[in-house]
Amino acid sequence: MTTIAEAANTLRVSEKTVRRRIKDGSLPAQLIGEPPRYEIAPDLIADMASSLPAGRDGWSGEAVSMLSELMDSLQVQLKEKDRQLEEKDRQIRELHVLLQTSQEHVSRAMLPAPSAPVPQAVAGHSNGVRSGNTTPGLSQPWWRFWQN
Repeated sequence: MTTIAEAANTLRVSEKTVRRRIKDGSLPAQLIGEPPRYEIAPDLIADMASSLPAGRDGWSGEAVSMLSELMDSLQVQLKEKDRQLEEKDRQIRELHVLLQTSQEHVSRAMLPAPSAPVPQAVAGHSNGVRSGNTTPGLSQPWWRFWQN
């Protein structure tokens, strides 16, 4: 008698598939022993194995050719994606060179610091306004500038 694992190996299917076939009746098996287990007649497995389609690992010629075409198509797509990736890398390198060049030009074109002194705020005031709420250089409060 043949076990489920041996049958699955001979038929090139999973053990789960063998169990499904036993359950649906397409693969006759006997439940024997303690603990119970299924056993299948070896001649039945041999007959089923001989009726498998020719080809790699039980695949039919049509399935193999379809998979081969799909694989070829995917390889072509992969080569195109690689080419696009190389082009993007080249563009990025060019942009880095342009950025570095423009940064060098900007640093050379920077204007020198102004020679005139920058007005400083009056001591004790961070906004540069003198005490008495007047605008620097004027005698009236800053908020009356529109009355002149």
